[in-house]
Amino acid sequence: MKTKLFCLSALFAALAFTSCKEDGPEAPKYADVPFETISLQADGETSVGTVDGQNITFKFKTAEDFSSARLILDVNEGWTLLFPADPDNYDVSTDPNIYFQDPKGGKLQYNVSITSDALPIIDGSKVSVQGGYAISYNIATKSFSITYADGMKRSEVTLVFGQGSLMDGAVVENATIDLSEGPAVLKIKLGETVSEYPVSIDYSSVLVDPKSWGFTDETADALKAKYPSLKVLKASALSKQVPVKNASSETKAWWDNAGTYESQIANCGLLGDYAADRETVEVNSCDFTIVTFNEADFKGRIVADANSVKTGIGAETVSAAITMSGCPAAWTAWVKSNNKILSWESASWWEGVKAKGTSHGLMFGFNADGKLVLNRIAPTADALHTLGFRKASDVGLNYNELLNDTNFKPYRADFTTDGPDWDVTGAAYFTPALVVDGYKVRFMDVMLNNGDSECIGQGYNGERARCFIGRTIDNKIGLACIDTKTMTIMQGAYVLADLGWIDVYYVGGDNWQADSYLPTIAIDGTVVCGAEAQAAKYVVAFDKK
Repeated sequence: MKTKLFCLSALFAALAFTSCKEDGPEAPKYADVPFETISLQADGETSVGTVDGQNITFKFKTAEDFSSARLILDVNEGWTLLFPADPDNYDVSTDPNIYFQDPKGGKLQYNVSITSDALPIIDGSKVSVQGGYAISYNIATKSFSITYADGMKRSEVTLVFGQGSLMDGAVVENATIDLSEGPAVLKIKLGETVSEYPVSIDYSSVLVDPKSWGFTDETADALKAKYPSLKVLKASALSKQVPVKNASSETKAWWDNAGTYESQIANCGLLGDYAADRETVEVNSCDFTIVTFNEADFKGRIVADANSVKTGIGAETVSAAITMSGCPAAWTAWVKSNNKILSWESASWWEGVKAKGTSHGLMFGFNADGKLVLNRIAPTADALHTLGFRKASDVGLNYNELLNDTNFKPYRADFTTDGPDWDVTGAAYFTPALVVDGYKVRFMDVMLNNGDSECIGQGYNGERARCFIGRTIDNKIGLACIDTKTMTIMQGAYVLADLGWIDVYYVGGDNWQADSYLPTIAIDGTVVCGAEAQAAKYVVAFDKK
C-alpha cells in the first residue's frame, strides 16, 4: 500500500514538473508608471511634484535659480531614467522635461512646468506675441525667445500676458520692446521688487548656413578665445550660383540718358532690379573672405589723417582688434576722422554738380558710441549736413524724369547744405549702397541719393577685387573681401544678402584707376585676406569694448 501511494505521489510530481516545464516561468510584472513620487530641489527649496497624466508641476515659494536643481525619485523596477543624465545636477534650462525608458524599451516623456511665488511670471506658456509670432520661455534663465518671421517690426515687439501668466498684483512696465539692435529686458514689478527678463529674437529660421555657399570657418583658436563672437569664413569656390553680371562692359558709364528703361536695367541693375528668374552662373574660383562679430562687443571708428587721405594707409598698420582698408588712395572721397573733416572735395567730374549746389552722396560712419550708421550727406569744409536716405518710390521719381538734367534737376534742387550736422566722429564716402535696412536698392535709388548722372562711374560691372561693410539681421557687423578678379560688386552683394546681411555697403576695390589694389582685412595686425601695404585713403577699425 505504501508502495502504491509512493508511486502515485511520484506520478503527480512528474506530471506537475512536466506541466511547469511546458508553461515556463511566469513573466515578471512591472509597474505601469516609472515612479510613485517625484520631487525637485532648487535654490534651497524642495517641491513635491503634482502628476496629471504625463504632466508634472513643481510649485515653489522662494526659489529663483533652477540652473542646478536636484531631481529626487525612486525609479520603479524595469524602468530607466534617460534624462536628466545626472539627476543631482539638473539644468532645467537645457530641457525642462523628464524622459524614461519603459520595460519594453519604449520612451516615455513627462512634460514639466515650474512656478515660483518669488517670480511674477507663474506660467510663461501663457505669454504670447502680438502678431502671432512663436515665443518660448525658459524658467531657468528667466528669458524669452521669439522666433523671427518676415514682416516682424523688431523695433516694436509687443508681448501679451494671458490670464494666469502673472501673479496677482504683478505689473508689466514695458510690454512693447525694441529688439532691433539685439536683446532687451522686460521689466515686471511685484510689490516693491522689479524682476528683469531678457527677451531676444531667434533668427535661426531665416539665416542661411554659410557652409551651403562653400564657406568654412577658419577662425584661429586663439582668436576664438580672445574674441568669442568673431568668425572668419573663407570660400575658394561657391557651392551655389549667382546672378549673371550686367550686360554693359566695365567701362560703360552708369547713366545713359539715351537708353530705354529696359537697357538701363540690363546695364546698371542692382539687386532690387533683379528679376526672380534672372540667369545665374557658377563661380568656380574665388578668394572670398567674410569676418563677422557682435556689434555690441566692439566700437568702430574711421582712421585717417591729412597724409593718408593723399598717399594712403595700410589696414595692418592700424592698432585695433579688427581693421579693413577703405577705398584706394587713388580715389577721391570725403573723409572724416577723429571729429575732423580731412577731405571733402570731390573728383573733377563732380564739379558740374557742385556748381548746382547739389553735391551730396552716401556716407557710412560711426557715432560717439562706435555704432555703424548711414546717411546721405552734403559736405562742406566745416560740416557734414544730413539729408537722409530716400527711395525713388517715396518721392514719386520715375524713369522719364531722369531722361535729362532738366527733369532731374528739381529732385536735386532740394539737396542743399541746409540739413542738420551729422553727429559722427568719423565717416567716409562710398558708393553704392546695395542693401539698406533689408531693402534691396534699385538703380534709381542710387541716382536719387548720389546726386549725379554718373554716380557709379566706371569699373563697377567688372570682375575685380572688392570689399564691403554691413550689418546682419542678428546684429553682427560684417566685413567682406573678394581679392581675386572673379566676381562683380552685385554678385558679391547677392551672396551677402542671402547670408542675412540687411545692410551692404560697397567700400572700395580695384578698377581702372587702381587695378592692382587688394582690399585687406587684418585681425590684431595679421592680414586674413588681401595683402599688406595696400594704400587706402582710410581704414575702418574696430576696438573691443
